[in-house]
Amino acid sequence: MPIKVTCPKCQGVLHAPDDAGGKRGKCPTCGTVLAIPAEGGREADSPEPYRAPEPPREESPGTHRSSFGAIPRPADPEPRRPATGSRLPAPPAFAPAEPRKLADPFAKADRRAVPGVPGDGLVRAWRRSRRGLWWVQLSLFLCLLGLLGFAGIMIAENLGVTLPTQDPGYLKQEGLSAATEIKLGVVLIPYALGFLAWTLGLFGFSNVPRSSFAKGLATTAAVAGLVALLGVIALAVPAGVQTAQGFIPDGLLPADDPNGLAQRAGIALAVVFGGLAEVWFVAALGRLAASLHDTRLGSRVTRFVVLAGLALAVAMIGGIAYYVYPVRIDEFVKLNVQPQWDKLGTNKPAVVWGLIALGGLIVWLIYTRLVGAARRAIREWLEQNEPAV
Repeated sequence: MPIKVTCPKCQGVLHAPDDAGGKRGKCPTCGTVLAIPAEGGREADSPEPYRAPEPPREESPGTHRSSFGAIPRPADPEPRRPATGSRLPAPPAFAPAEPRKLADPFAKADRRAVPGVPGDGLVRAWRRSRRGLWWVQLSLFLCLLGLLGFAGIMIAENLGVTLPTQDPGYLKQEGLSAATEIKLGVVLIPYALGFLAWTLGLFGFSNVPRSSFAKGLATTAAVAGLVALLGVIALAVPAGVQTAQGFIPDGLLPADDPNGLAQRAGIALAVVFGGLAEVWFVAALGRLAASLHDTRLGSRVTRFVVLAGLALAVAMIGGIAYYVYPVRIDEFVKLNVQPQWDKLGTNKPAVVWGLIALGGLIVWLIYTRLVGAARRAIREWLEQNEPAV
């Protein structure tokens, strides 16, 4: 049987005789000298037996095949709860950028020491701050109730409704009629309860965790609110004592009297520290919005600050304009405003108190929506991070 030889240069196939095994010969095509293999190097008559391909190996679910073999598949991250509303996912456990601000030598040890899981102390702090905001909302409602009640009485009197006029009234104090007692009760009772609820709410909100970076502002707002409440008490107590002794004060007591001096100091404390408490409280809500990544609360804080600034700017511009051009403004009012005002006739008090009630309702709506957004943001954080019982 001839011996097949393949030329390595031109890849031509040659057939050498059987006795040429182990000898050399030239390729007839390109002339390359070829070594003819012996009998053992002869190509086999039968082809190589067929081998079926190996089936793919079954790997564990946690691995995948590559050119380097089985490689462990990285573990899937834990699914996170989807964010609701306009709130972005909160960072786990509120790990702040500056841990030194969290140093509290009087802090109680947390029973949950699991990294990344909010502990009982953090959850309780958020719950208390949310309850404090509820007290703030209650105080706003009580103040609105007092304003609307007094405005309603004044409008009703202007429309012909008469109140009881017996003197003395229900408290049996000479010079204090029943109508005056009703008006004072409608105003003083809701406002007294409202100031108390407002102070309690500020102190409840001051329990906000340190990791929110709003605790300092919330605490200073609570202290300022307490000082303002003491100022209101200093204003009301002397008047109440005088009324109980049978003397009905018509305004503030004389300035040379110690009680009158206490009333004036109380007014100053209530106005100054009450305003500071409100500013610090709104600023704390702004920090809270940034900490919780809540866009709804942040937008409402911004809107409230812008509206308050515009109102203050309009009041200041009006005061400065009247101080600089008093004669021109008076002439403008007499020529353009006074004729329209005189057309109201006897309905002027009703219009005035109606506008006051409308302004109070608008302020209450804006403020209560602001506080409600803060409570909603805390509730959403609790729903996502509160440990399951």
